[in-house]
Amino acid sequence: MGYVGSGRAKLLLFGEHAAVYGYPAVGLALEATLRVHLRPGPESGWKIRGVQRHDRDAILRLLDLLEGLSSGDSVGPRQGGTLRVESEIPRGLGFGSSASLCVALASAVASRRGESDPRLIWQWAHRGETLFHGTPSGIDTGLALLGGLYSFLPHPPGLPDAEPLAGMPLHLVVGAVPRRDSAASLIGALREKVAVGDPGVRSMLEHLGALAAEAAATLRVRPDPGRENAAVRDLGALALEAQTVLGALGLSTPELDELLREGRANGAAGGKLSGAGGGGAFFLICPGAEAARHAASALVHTSRSRKLATADSIYPLTWMPD
Repeated sequence: MGYVGSGRAKLLLFGEHAAVYGYPAVGLALEATLRVHLRPGPESGWKIRGVQRHDRDAILRLLDLLEGLSSGDSVGPRQGGTLRVESEIPRGLGFGSSASLCVALASAVASRRGESDPRLIWQWAHRGETLFHGTPSGIDTGLALLGGLYSFLPHPPGLPDAEPLAGMPLHLVVGAVPRRDSAASLIGALREKVAVGDPGVRSMLEHLGALAAEAAATLRVRPDPGRENAAVRDLGALALEAQTVLGALGLSTPELDELLREGRANGAAGGKLSGAGGGGAFFLICPGAEAARHAASALVHTSRSRKLATADSIYPLTWMPD
């Protein structure tokens, strides 16, 4: 018998880096999905399919950890079978590929154990994410599991509080540029500055958290008819302010900055990087679906002519509240 689990990609809208230190964040789950198919067998080892060879050891460690958590054995049972991974999520660009893997595999292991409690599955996935990012906030795994638009209040090292946001239609342009640094190195460099008591860094993290809280307040209630454009302008201004702070922390890149400027010149209200930075994912918020399509087309043209990003990594996206 086989067991299937899945996890969604994510887009962190506000609060990256600050969330690691307990400040609020806002995130959106994307449609792209990673699925795992777990089929236990009589053999003593696991056959891992659908991944590159250098990823297999990490997946085996994750599987051992999750099997141990689900059985109450911290070592994890040494058994085997076949594990197949199918992913639509780009790796290493800030869309939460490792979190989606942890959620998908935790969900499959939970199904095998007859467990369906989302909170428990989230806890397992959160523990698994520590293998990839030493001190995760729990936000990426939360979005991968829960889906939708959420505000988070972290409680490191435990799971954050998660509040679904009523929101409004969000018309976004989503994209990514190549990363200059890994997420781990960026997070580690910032952690060192916090550890030595750099007051400027702590102040900027607090500022990012305050902007995330303000964005959550804007998205907590649906705007009155005729106020949608004003709310979009407010969110765009918050994104621009957050991007300025992230740039001051050394987390942006010239290529990403150029695409954000191009998007604003073509009708976007504002935008910013999403995730750890150093390149990677970004988004722009627009005042309608047509405006998002126009801005995305302009960014694709710019990226092709100046070789700033892969054109097929830039696309318009509309999220609708339930």
